[in-house]
Amino acid sequence: MIRILKLKKELDLPDFYGMNRDAFWDAITGLVQFPEILIFEGWDHIEWKLPEDSQMLMNILKEFNEQYPLWKCQVIDK
Repeated sequence: MIRILKLKKELDLPDFYGMNRDAFWDAITGLVQFPEILIFEGWDHIEWKLPEDSQMLMNILKEFNEQYPLWKCQVIDK
């Protein structure tokens, strides 16, 4: 939960953000300006701890880049 809140803060998602897949998609495709580069520190730990959620997040980011190539976001996992 702490990492989700950190992501919410770093992306400046609104207070009414629902913290689920659909809400994240809505936020990055219209509510906030998505960054050109998104760095996830400790990604190995996140994948290990939350394998399904981390895969879902990467799928969303991949879909975003495919649907919005002009706003493409480079994802870096450290």
